[in-house]
Amino acid sequence: MPRKKIDTVEKPAQPSSLNKDTQKHTAYSLQKAINRVFNDFLMNFDMTALSVFEENTCFIPHMNMREYDDEIKVTAELPGMDDKDIEIVFNDNRLIIKGDKKQPQADPNEEIHFIERSYGCFERQISIPTMVDPDNAHATFNKGVLSISMPKINPEKRLKKKIRIKK
Repeated sequence: MPRKKIDTVEKPAQPSSLNKDTQKHTAYSLQKAINRVFNDFLMNFDMTALSVFEENTCFIPHMNMREYDDEIKVTAELPGMDDKDIEIVFNDNRLIIKGDKKQPQADPNEEIHFIERSYGCFERQISIPTMVDPDNAHATFNKGVLSISMPKINPEKRLKKKIRIKK
């Protein structure tokens, strides 16, 4: 008896459990790795590497967030930047870090073989997992690492408030 051909239906891809920042970072990391492979390949043929032709390289700072009993700490790697080029904003329980990593001026007499470092404007927004007091937050910038400390708001303080009756 001949076998019947059964049509199969592919299941739709499951949504990724990664947040948008992580997805962007993962895609960017993959792009950098592929560019590096092509650069290495082209260098073997004495050709100019691809990164020389990339006009809009993207800078995405690596960040960590840690929660302690009394505060949230966020660190961001911003090598080669000055603190005057960084802006930190807290809005609607989101921490926003913006900046511009400027590319050094090229010497007209130099021949660039490849460029792997990233430059340009960036903006990272991260949700803070608990209520914090932005008025008492502080930041430091040392050796290319931005550190932000935000004290937590005691849940009892924010939930309990006496309301007076107007007369």
